[in-house]
Amino acid sequence: MNDYGDDESNNAADNFKHVINSSKMVVLPTTNNNEKKKNETPNPAIDTSNYSYIQQDISSSLLQTANNEKFQKTIINYLAFLKVEVCKISNRQEELFELFNNSQFSRSLTAAADESNFEIDYFVSNWPISDINGINYMEDKMKSDNSFQKLIVCELARTGGKSLPNMIYKILKKVFTDKVLTEYTYYGLRNKNNFSILSINKAIFEAIKKSKFKSCCDDEVITAIGKWLTSAKGRLEKKTNSCNNS
Repeated sequence: MNDYGDDESNNAADNFKHVINSSKMVVLPTTNNNEKKKNETPNPAIDTSNYSYIQQDISSSLLQTANNEKFQKTIINYLAFLKVEVCKISNRQEELFELFNNSQFSRSLTAAADESNFEIDYFVSNWPISDINGINYMEDKMKSDNSFQKLIVCELARTGGKSLPNMIYKILKKVFTDKVLTEYTYYGLRNKNNFSILSINKAIFEAIKKSKFKSCCDDEVITAIGKWLTSAKGRLEKKTNSCNNS
């Protein structure tokens, strides 16, 4: 039994040697653990515990941005509203200033009209004019004051008449005496004064244009005025004879 065991041990030893001799063992160089740790790239583990905080920060930033945009839009809309209101206030102020100025202008016109009415009443109350000086005085006033001339026109237009000649005769009889008209012809013929260049002549034409005879021609007006002027001497003599006879 001992021989069998020895033989078996020897065979095992031989087999081990054969394996050792026949195998090609590769010896890897060993490195220091500290050096290995030094050369290795650290790969730290991601800390997921901060994810919730990061998400909260992002949400907060987005919400703040949205609120800022909403606030900016609100401010812009409010500024636009203020601009419109300021424009309305400015326009209203201009309207008030215009009303104020118009009010003052109206008062000045009223005062001027009152003064003009007083003057026209003065002249009308002194009609008919009986001498050249009276005619010259009225002429100067009409030429220097356009509003007064318009009032004269309105006063003459109120005269009216059944026909155009009748209206012109009534106007001339209202404004002038026959005595002063004997000094005039319409165009200044026969060494008389020229009636056609007077402002009152122009006023008569304008008064006719405001009447129901506005469609008549100028020649009809001139003919009627000329006829009344040339017949002034005859009317005056007739009146004088009537007074003498009475």
